[in-house]
Amino acid sequence: MAMMESEKEMIFEALRRVLKTKNLTYKDLAKKIHISEPSIKRIFSTKECTLERLVEICSALEVSLFALIEAAKTISPPDYSLSAETESFFAAHFHYFVFFRKLCEQTHLKKLKDQEKIDTASFRKYLKKLEDLNLIEVISDSEARLKNKGYLKLAKNGSLQKAVHKNWVAQMAQIVQNKTDADHNIFAMSTGLSDSNRSAFVKDLENLLDRYRRTGFIDQTFQNYDSVGVSIVIGPYRVGTLGTIAKI
Repeated sequence: MAMMESEKEMIFEALRRVLKTKNLTYKDLAKKIHISEPSIKRIFSTKECTLERLVEICSALEVSLFALIEAAKTISPPDYSLSAETESFFAAHFHYFVFFRKLCEQTHLKKLKDQEKIDTASFRKYLKKLEDLNLIEVISDSEARLKNKGYLKLAKNGSLQKAVHKNWVAQMAQIVQNKTDADHNIFAMSTGLSDSNRSAFVKDLENLLDRYRRTGFIDQTFQNYDSVGVSIVIGPYRVGTLGTIAKI
């Protein structure tokens, strides 16, 4: 199985940290594994090397490959944002944003096309537009490379964030209503809080969400199984007081 771009990024970032900890330069490492300094710099720049070479680098640095992978798991994923023009386009053409997010999870083009049952002409239009937006690079008929790594952060209260709320929150509510099996747990809490306590509650939730957002990134990067989706929605409303009292 080919290594994902995010996996490469995190593993080589872990290697760079080992070099720094041991006060070693690329030149020092190159000498240890008997290759030129430009060659080792190219490996770290492109993040491309054989498994044998990676093991050799680990051995030279006196760290096991397994320890390196564990260290890579602790590296926080980077955040990235979209330009205002791109957010506006996605907000106005939300199906393109849906395609982009699905492509972020599945960069093997044939698998994505078969999975989503998209006709060839439409599939090519989607890819062409994402290339025009400088979000992807189509490498071959079967593979695309994402130009941004990590987690996408939308502009707060921006047009795309509003489109996400409009399109996805409503869908999520419907799914929650219709799913009754054991794999779909629903937790509901309704209470009244003072302004200061509500602010503290929101801050706690933001910290919790950020922690598991990063944990989810690591799970999806390193674990070889399908992830289980998790969604949380909060707002300044008391569930127990929504609605109107019917006339009887």
